[in-house]
Amino acid sequence: MPVKQELEFSQTGEIPPVHYQGKLGTSQISGFVDRVDLFTKDGRTYVRVVDYKTGKKSFDYTDILNGIGLQMLIYLFALKQYGPDLFGTEVNLGGVLYVPARVPVISSPTKLTAEGARNKRLVEFQRKGLVLGEPAVLQAMEPEFESGSKFMPFRLDGKGNLTGDLASREQLELLEQYVNQVIQSMTDQIYAGNVEPNPIFRGSDQGACQYCEYTQVCHLSSDVKIRMMEKTDRKEFWQRVERQVRDSAEH
Repeated sequence: MPVKQELEFSQTGEIPPVHYQGKLGTSQISGFVDRVDLFTKDGRTYVRVVDYKTGKKSFDYTDILNGIGLQMLIYLFALKQYGPDLFGTEVNLGGVLYVPARVPVISSPTKLTAEGARNKRLVEFQRKGLVLGEPAVLQAMEPEFESGSKFMPFRLDGKGNLTGDLASREQLELLEQYVNQVIQSMTDQIYAGNVEPNPIFRGSDQGACQYCEYTQVCHLSSDVKIRMMEKTDRKEFWQRVERQVRDSAEH
């Protein structure tokens, strides 16, 4: 059930900025959440963050590992902390969803029937994201998911097993620790004065460089080495997150 729209994290918003404590200093992140949903079952309340997208950018495992696209996860984890004050109850992590906010133009080399056009358009309306893989929560998101999910990033395979962009409670907690470590590391690099150009691209996609406001003072055209993202699948993603959190705890 939607409980908040345009929820603001800021000094003047409903929730204060999200703070991260590094070794060298503190950083804070401000912004908006398009929508916040709550679901309660058997005495447990789950929170889900929803972001409306007019483009095609969505949840991507490769981006997360490279410190990109963390915003919605940051807000999700912050809502767990602020849940009692904001909602009057403790909340558990339910996930993040990116929802298409545009009417897609359907193209086809052949004439489509009304039903064919509808089915093709449904594909464009599918949500992307990462959600808690527990049946009660998934059913709340899409009541008829067991007969085939039309809109959510999960489905039943041919053997009746749930598959898709799902995470256990333990995995979401690991991801929270991982994101905390990434932001704390970024904070320390800023305080240490590390502002050297260090771009990372995905194939022909220039990533952040495409819209960077510091193009005029960047030495990208001379001796800066460009890093390339390595495509990461779901299985490798969780392995690397777990390894990074474990290694950080040991040091």
